[in-house]
Amino acid sequence: MAFHPESVRWFEARIPRDQTVFALEYLAESGSVELADQGADRAPCVDVSLLHGHLSAFEKLARRYASDLPPAPGVPRGEIKEPLRLAETAIARLQDWIGRLLEAKRRRRKIENELESLALLEECLEAMGKASEGLDAFEHPTRFLYKRIFACPKGEIETEELGNDVVEELFPGRAHDFWILVGDPDRQAVLEGAATLLLCKPLVIPEWLPTDRSEQYRLILERKSSASRLVEKLDGTLARLRHEKEISDAIASMRLLRWYQTAFIDRTPDRSACRIAGWTTASSPEQLVATLGARGIQAEAVFAPPRSDTTIPVRLTSGRWSAPFRVFLRMMGIPGKNEVDPTPVLSFIVPLLFGFMFPDLGHGLVLAVAGALLRRRYPAAVILVPCGLSAAGFGLVFGEFFGIHGLFPSPCGCPLDNPMNILVATLILGVILILLGLVFSGMEAWWRGEQRAWFVREAPVILLYLSGVLVLVWPHSWIVSLGALSWYLLGAVVLCGAAGGRCIILQVGRLVDSALQLALATISFLRVGAFALAHAAFSTVILELVRPIETPLLQVTFFVAGHVFVIVVEGLIVMVQTTRLVLFEFFTRFLRFEGRIYKPLEKPGSGYALPAADSQTRKQS
Repeated sequence: MAFHPESVRWFEARIPRDQTVFALEYLAESGSVELADQGADRAPCVDVSLLHGHLSAFEKLARRYASDLPPAPGVPRGEIKEPLRLAETAIARLQDWIGRLLEAKRRRRKIENELESLALLEECLEAMGKASEGLDAFEHPTRFLYKRIFACPKGEIETEELGNDVVEELFPGRAHDFWILVGDPDRQAVLEGAATLLLCKPLVIPEWLPTDRSEQYRLILERKSSASRLVEKLDGTLARLRHEKEISDAIASMRLLRWYQTAFIDRTPDRSACRIAGWTTASSPEQLVATLGARGIQAEAVFAPPRSDTTIPVRLTSGRWSAPFRVFLRMMGIPGKNEVDPTPVLSFIVPLLFGFMFPDLGHGLVLAVAGALLRRRYPAAVILVPCGLSAAGFGLVFGEFFGIHGLFPSPCGCPLDNPMNILVATLILGVILILLGLVFSGMEAWWRGEQRAWFVREAPVILLYLSGVLVLVWPHSWIVSLGALSWYLLGAVVLCGAAGGRCIILQVGRLVDSALQLALATISFLRVGAFALAHAAFSTVILELVRPIETPLLQVTFFVAGHVFVIVVEGLIVMVQTTRLVLFEFFTRFLRFEGRIYKPLEKPGSGYALPAADSQTRKQS
């Protein structure tokens, strides 16, 4: 088990201008660096304002035509020597592509309108049949007579509604009714207004339409066939535009440049040389350089002391099994580089405390199953699995199954039968956990190079605490206590030196304070046994309340409801008490929470995507 968090080192590297983008990409893929603010005296490799302007311009265009853009690969491959020129090229390609897209769409709409008109002409010819006048009669208006054909919704027109001075004729077609209106030119506005109210569209008679009806059919069908072929051709053009590789590569390049700006450029306020700095998990500058050199990137790197006001990040290396228990650590903070990561032992301590306070085979199995079912939706619920199994294990030890005792043999029997044994056991457990915390404190002192101070100040406190506990079972251990006290006072004299008596008095006061804190912390663990006894009593009460009920269905209902209440309410209370003991009686012995979590540079594409087009821009395009 790794108790020591993996520390990281401050690095500074110089990378050739033409290799900066991909150098950062490869470092991100390796997960070996966390970039930091560069400082006002350093500079990025491109003009920040120009790059930002190019990115904004590209994204504005891409947002408007997002529904037609081809899919983009994750990141482009190849060396990006000049990011600004790459951005300019991508914008130029996109603008050219948009021009071709709009032209193809414009032509397609024009041809579709023509096809619609030709279809109406064909349908009108079929509807009119052998009428006295052909379509050519309506081609040219006259000064003395208004005449027009309208294509109207099927079944919506009733003739003889416009007056005696208007001649109306209706020809039913396949999908439309064709309404012929003939009247005084002075009434043109009224007639067309009436047609508009009925959702009728005027039929446009083209100039190329001959007078011969058979020839009209031939020409209309010929033009329809030609227009349909043009539509198919334009659809192919649009499909090719929507899968154009150059535009896919342009989108991918701009995505990479956006990541580059967010991950690096935005952190640097200046505009000249290529320098990156931050934290790395590499063991040496040579390893960092080798990571880049494997990709053909020439770089220089050094490890340097970080700024004094910088919090050094750490990597918590505890295993997969203990990782869920890191939530207890995050409630207080993150250990620093010279602090113990207690997560591995939490995977034992938390279930142990919870199970001891909640000992029931049935209740524990229910919690374990609930945790397994809920962990996908609520990841933190996975803690219920080991806690539930621990509760089930202690249920076997105490012989309890849903509050019922005696169903199976147990080594310890019901907690209510031996309350003093339970309380003594919890005191022993508390002493072990407190001693473990004090040992961790000694490990941290060793890592910080404070062995001497720990030896003369903390070590005698541990011995004094241990001897004080042993007095309860071995009265002669007071001799050890006297030796520990002498050790501490001698160490105080050595540490104070010329500071004199005032310093020694402060050290004695510190000893008294530490002794009282340790005593209170030890006594605090009695609540573990108290909760175990309370759980057994509560379960017994439920059984006694259910027993007099004569109706089997009601008896089962009240039994289930009572135990659901116990599992939910008492389980929550026990988890709160477990959390309190871990945070305030265990963590406070050794943790200062002076660190923060190491956050490696995100890979390109993980935090940036082109914005989707909104409904308005899609409609416009």
